[in-house]
Amino acid sequence: FGRNIDISIPTIELRASVNNTTVKTVISYSEKATEGLDVGYDIGNFDGSAFDVFTHLVDGSLENNFTHQSLPTSTMENTSISLGVKADAGSEIEFTSKMIALPSDMEIYIEDRLLDEYVKLSETETYTVQIKEAVDGVGRFYLHTKSKTLAAPTFTLDDVTIYNSKSIVFVEGIISQDFELVVYDLLGKVVYQENHQGTGKNSIALPPMEQAVYVVQVRTKVGVKDKKILIRK
Repeated sequence: FGRNIDISIPTIELRASVNNTTVKTVISYSEKATEGLDVGYDIGNFDGSAFDVFTHLVDGSLENNFTHQSLPTSTMENTSISLGVKADAGSEIEFTSKMIALPSDMEIYIEDRLLDEYVKLSETETYTVQIKEAVDGVGRFYLHTKSKTLAAPTFTLDDVTIYNSKSIVFVEGIISQDFELVVYDLLGKVVYQENHQGTGKNSIALPPMEQAVYVVQVRTKVGVKDKKILIRK
């Protein structure tokens, strides 16, 4: 797909390399795009490679991996995008980026929440990291775009994604800090409440519950985020 990119469309190519293998994911900007799924603009990832890089939708509406994500032009100068990586243990990954038709004052940063680092990326400015354990998903790395006039990006509730599979609740985007997970039934009764250490992608098994809709609340140092979930038997 990279060969067919229109050089007049504002676009970021995020590249990741291990040894002699380079993969990439693309973010482009359009007046017609949204932060959710845009049929005909967003392209899913086929997950067929042992080493890969991808993104998740900014609005968090899907857990699918995307090779090409389109975003609104209005978000170009201040966006935080979940960046996913699939790599074997021991891989040394080098990240670079290429900007096409973007404003001259735009900058791109990669955030590594595990190591608490923000690194500026370009075709000549890179970020190299050793992956100690095999990874396959989002939660550790984030791609930030910002104007030079804006402050450096910081952790916000927009970075947190909550979803479930049956009675397993997944909390993505919190690394190296505590959070509290509280689950309520629709009458407001607390049915689960525990503290957890963020690992980037926490999977939390809930106790046996009736099949119903519940409210999951994630409490962090920067605020609280709620999400309704349906638990099926």
